Amino acid sequence: MANFIHFFLSQQRLNYVLLIFVTILGVIGYNHMPKDIFPPIKLEKIIVTGGYPGTSIDVLDKMAVTKLEDDFRTITGVIKMESSIKNSRFKIVLTLEKGSNMDDRLNDVKDVISNVKRYFPTDMDEPIAKVAELNIPIISVVLSSDGKSIDDLIRIGKDIKKEFTKIEGVSNVNLYSENDRSIEIYLDTKKIEMLGLNKNLLIAQLKKFSYIYPAGKIEETGNHLFISTLNGDRTTEDILNIRLEVGGKIVYLKDIASIVKKYRSNDILTRFNGTPNVTIGIFKNEKGDAIAIAERVKEKIEELNRKYPNLHLDYYNDASQIVRNRLNTVISSIWFGIILVGVSVWILINGRVAFVVTIGVPTALLIGTYTIYITGYAINLITLLGALLIVGVLVDDAVLVAENIQRYIKNGEDPFSSAFQGAKEVFYPVLASSATTIFAFLPMFQLTGEMGEFLKMLPVAIISLVTASFLESFVFLPLHSLHTLKKDSRELDWTPVRTIYIRLLRFFISHGKILVPLFVMVTMSSTVLLFKSMKYQLFPEFDSSKFFIRGEFSVNYKVEEVAEKLRPIEEAILERKEELYIKSVSLLAGYKNTTIGGSEAKPNIFEFFIELEKRKPQNFIDEYITPLFAPKLDNEKGIRDLDVHVIADEVKKIVDKFQIEGLEEISIILDKPAVAKYDVEIQLSSPDIEKLLSGVNRVKDAISKMDGIIMLGDDAKEGIKELKIKPNRYGEDLGFTETYLAQALAPFFLEAEQGRGLGDEGIVIVITTAKDRDNFELLQNFEISTPDGSKMVLLKDVADLIIKKSFDSRFKENGIAVKTVYANVDNKHITAIDVLNNLQPIFKELQSQGIEIYLKGEQEQNQRLKKEMGLAFIIAMFLIFMTLLIMFNSFRATLMIIAVIPLSIIGAVVGHKIMGMNFAMPSVIGILGLAGVVINNGVVMLDFIRDSKNVDDLLERASLRLRPIIITSLTTFIGLSTLIFFATGQAVILQPIAVSLGYGLLWGTVLNLVFLPALYTVFNRKKLGM
Repeated sequence: MANFIHFFLSQQRLNYVLLIFVTILGVIGYNHMPKDIFPPIKLEKIIVTGGYPGTSIDVLDKMAVTKLEDDFRTITGVIKMESSIKNSRFKIVLTLEKGSNMDDRLNDVKDVISNVKRYFPTDMDEPIAKVAELNIPIISVVLSSDGKSIDDLIRIGKDIKKEFTKIEGVSNVNLYSENDRSIEIYLDTKKIEMLGLNKNLLIAQLKKFSYIYPAGKIEETGNHLFISTLNGDRTTEDILNIRLEVGGKIVYLKDIASIVKKYRSNDILTRFNGTPNVTIGIFKNEKGDAIAIAERVKEKIEELNRKYPNLHLDYYNDASQIVRNRLNTVISSIWFGIILVGVSVWILINGRVAFVVTIGVPTALLIGTYTIYITGYAINLITLLGALLIVGVLVDDAVLVAENIQRYIKNGEDPFSSAFQGAKEVFYPVLASSATTIFAFLPMFQLTGEMGEFLKMLPVAIISLVTASFLESFVFLPLHSLHTLKKDSRELDWTPVRTIYIRLLRFFISHGKILVPLFVMVTMSSTVLLFKSMKYQLFPEFDSSKFFIRGEFSVNYKVEEVAEKLRPIEEAILERKEELYIKSVSLLAGYKNTTIGGSEAKPNIFEFFIELEKRKPQNFIDEYITPLFAPKLDNEKGIRDLDVHVIADEVKKIVDKFQIEGLEEISIILDKPAVAKYDVEIQLSSPDIEKLLSGVNRVKDAISKMDGIIMLGDDAKEGIKELKIKPNRYGEDLGFTETYLAQALAPFFLEAEQGRGLGDEGIVIVITTAKDRDNFELLQNFEISTPDGSKMVLLKDVADLIIKKSFDSRFKENGIAVKTVYANVDNKHITAIDVLNNLQPIFKELQSQGIEIYLKGEQEQNQRLKKEMGLAFIIAMFLIFMTLLIMFNSFRATLMIIAVIPLSIIGAVVGHKIMGMNFAMPSVIGILGLAGVVINNGVVMLDFIRDSKNVDDLLERASLRLRPIIITSLTTFIGLSTLIFFATGQAVILQPIAVSLGYGLLWGTVLNLVFLPALYTVFNRKKLGM
């Protein structure tokens, strides 16, 4: 250690070259790191998707999903299996153990599918299995035109989509309205029956319409030829004039059908500020830079607007704008915190020490930045807030070293000896302090699931920066002190403060036997009482520049009907666009996203994306500091006065005015961290459907009566009824089977694919359907040829038609079917925990009836957090304990310092009370971090007083540590102050960490200055001659 410090003090040129080099590396690392708003939540999951058109939920479950689930259970490492079935499609999500070999597990899943597919219908496509990809939405591009149809826009959109895929960092480009080009043949069943055509033979002829495969090859010398057909590439007139021979009868297709060449019916319709359009969603991968990608997209939009003069391209949902604003705010807050810390040290010691301390912080930040860069992580809000949290702590090391060097210089030592001895003397206390801070946050790496992924950047940033600060304090700072600190520098006179402190400490030491245990009892009991009075929520709410309106119509509504029904709401919101600072209103009919990054597509659902104008500066940091220190100043001026919650409430009032037929569910969804789909999620399971539905209604009714519920729904909605067709006795006598009937009906009622052709845009699908198929009477009176072809009969004469009710969707977890009641809450009135506590009597009653209850949402995250944070705290305490034991080689000394940790928690709780905040998950993390930070000054104090010969000697030694302890505590609190008092936007998420650390550390300063020396005297009275 001594040789390490002496080497870098002696090799001054090497030292300065190294400083310049690490500065350059830090700048390079910052410029090359991807930038995003939140850390990407990348989980070890495999997704299996499949479907069979026209299949009901029940049939698809029995036919495919259950069999796949049974075999997936045998795969090693699968810890959770979630299945959802809706709209003739299914998705199975397999969550794997952490550290699983994804390639091996994917191969296992594919082997299961290959083995099971023999049980599927022969014309069913094989389910697709793939590792869950991380696609982060960056920006949405809209295409509109006054003179072009949606089909034209789709065609152009396909070309434009290719342009965006070329941008570096883009992982996926989704043209929401994209569909296959098709030739739709609308068969007139009445004409077919009037002409006496056998429908089975007719369909067989239509299947021969096109052939897309090669027919051969000629390799004649000098004349090589590939042989193929026209591949169905014909004009509409050519198709209508196709001559068909059906059972000996000659007809032309135009006699019995009409033809439309088009893109297949849109499952998704979009509008932008009320104008129909085509929307392209652009996503980035984990390594993509949100700001760089968005800038390139905007440049491309300008190019395309010039290329297509009759087309208008615009954009919305620009995530880079949020990233840029948050980066600017947090980075400028870091610089402002550094300046505040420097000014504080200047006032409390002198300007030269302040200079040495302050220039060390950017150096530590740059070293830490490059460390984060080479480990493959990115810059995001959590990384930067971690830096902001630790700015004050970074100064602690520098203050302790610089203040000790200044003390030696003041006592008359030469500059080199002062720098060497001053740094050497505090090396081990600073090392122990840095280690305890690192060990407090290190166990956070073992957090799992969405929460662990979301928060892992916090320990990455803090550990990197604390390590960098320690290196800076003993590599560069001693050299800066050698050249900067002077004996005659004026300092603040601490004598009056030291005198008062010695008197106060003497009083506590004199009455230590009574005051120390009394103090412990009062502090701990007060902590428990205050904790019980606190409300808890997962994350604090924050102001955002966007929110959503999501909902669902009756299952019988088509996407075109949904889009039309929503026009009155859309127009009403747009009428108040300026008043409510709304930038744009985008509608996705037939599609909606989920909070945790998933999506859902079916005709009767929708999502409005409401984008707001930029918020006006909310405090002097936003107004004056951010423009001064922002790395990339945003030219967009903030004009919004209203908070997103106020605007959302006003929009909700607009929505509530409308009673729209068929609208079953509509809710306002605010932006929040994507770790839980809803605040409250209650799953119920029972084999008795009636009992299950009754339980769902009981729970939903109870929640609806609670104040503060802002959204309530369930997935136990009735779906499309299933019409079961069963051959009757007469039909069976004629030879009809279920298979024969289904195959006869499918070409007319299923939009069945009969073949494929090739056109200018690639493959064209040939589809047949009955002209007026959406007619139950047509089905009943549908003529079918008997299997032997001897006569035609009506369907209703040969089969029983049984209507069966069905749910809109089916969700299964680990093979168990469940129904979910979900809700979001206003945490100012009620929290998710309050809701669940209020429901406990109903849960007990339902469980007594045989209904299983599973709690998801925030409660699932809280239960996992409680378990994992408890383990993290134990690991942290063990590591801290071992560090102190190594340094002091004494159980007594180690336990005395550890005793400060539980007593400091009351400071964190009182801080939340002062700030008027609910306790949240980040508050708990702040307390975990506090355990490592609060004892840093305790280490310094005990290291100085443990060699005391008597009480007077102890008081003198303790008073020598008064100045550095107060200064480090104040500078840490000042470094945290911008986040404690001026947090805005998404930064509010981590504000509770700063509150726990800041207020806990202030109270911890009292403990380290007064309680710890008094506790030491209680256990060392004989040694001190008391």
